[in-house]
Amino acid sequence: EAEAVAERLSLENSLLVMHFDDKMKQAAEERGKLLHQLEESVALCSFLRSQLQEATAQNGRQSEAAASTEKKDEGLREVLDGVRKELQKLGKEREGLRAENERLAAANRELEEERRGLGEALGKAAK
Repeated sequence: EAEAVAERLSLENSLLVMHFDDKMKQAAEERGKLLHQLEESVALCSFLRSQLQEATAQNGRQSEAAASTEKKDEGLREVLDGVRKELQKLGKEREGLRAENERLAAANRELEEERRGLGEALGKAAK
């Protein structure tokens, strides 16, 4: 009977060893799958990190370009304001010159009438 118990225990031990071996193989396969997934995840993270770095660099370049454009725009606005002020000043000067021209034209007409009157008076005096 001890032999039967020993044989039964040996058989159970063999079954347990086979079951353990199966479980170890399954665990190794699962670990291999997980390692493969981990490698893919690491590769994806590396790719995404490089994309983020490129996007960050591009955003920085765009920000610099926008700041430069804003600075240029501000300079152009200042120049435009200066041109507007100068045009207003020239417009006032033109109005002043127009008024002066009208005054001189009126004075010229008066002088012309006076000259004509003097010419007629001289003509009558000479006769």
